[in-house]
Amino acid sequence: KIITKFRSFEGKFWDTKSISKINDNFYKSLDKLKVENLDAILIHKPIDLTIDGKEYLFDWLKKIKKDGLVKRIGISIYNEEDLENIPLEFIQLVQLPLSIYDQRMLRSGLINKLKENGISIHTRSLFLQGLLLKRSKLPLFISKKMHQHHSKLISYLDKKNISLLDASIAFIKNFSELEAFIVGISCKQDLIEIINSFFNVENNVQLLNDLKYFYWNNENDIDPRLWKIDN
Repeated sequence: KIITKFRSFEGKFWDTKSISKINDNFYKSLDKLKVENLDAILIHKPIDLTIDGKEYLFDWLKKIKKDGLVKRIGISIYNEEDLENIPLEFIQLVQLPLSIYDQRMLRSGLINKLKENGISIHTRSLFLQGLLLKRSKLPLFISKKMHQHHSKLISYLDKKNISLLDASIAFIKNFSELEAFIVGISCKQDLIEIINSFFNVENNVQLLNDLKYFYWNNENDIDPRLWKIDN
């Protein structure tokens, strides 16, 4: 099953010309992938469904779905506010961040709300771009308080003889509401380790409940868009 996103037109407007461009890119993707259709196409930024001329985008998405080129229309979000003014009846899939540290949409009830509306949920950033897998010090752009918080998580997991990788995957795996989670890899070994962890980690309600207490509320630490990496 192949899922793709298309480039955002944030700050601009939709018209026949811009729709023609994404339509051309869409067909080029099908050709390069050597497939006739996709499982889903995701709107990269929610603002694309609210800017002037959004009806052009809605019509195009409806058309490629009606023509059988995609089975589902989805949207990628960073926070719950991204779904404001978005007609949920138009969406079949939402991709959102979720990890031991970033539990915003779990604690707000959004995940349950989406599930109740029949919307599939895919999660990303379960390793928080690799930070959750670091046993050494976190980067300097992460707050000192989160450094201390991360050390507490490591100490807890060491006592349980659980790795950071296994804990991160166990946290996600315990939620039946999720259809899938997305991971990034840099080599074959990464993929092997993730697959092995997924199949070896047992569902553990107590572990899940314990990990829920390790959530972190500082968005400057858990939202990569806000990281001041140059510091």
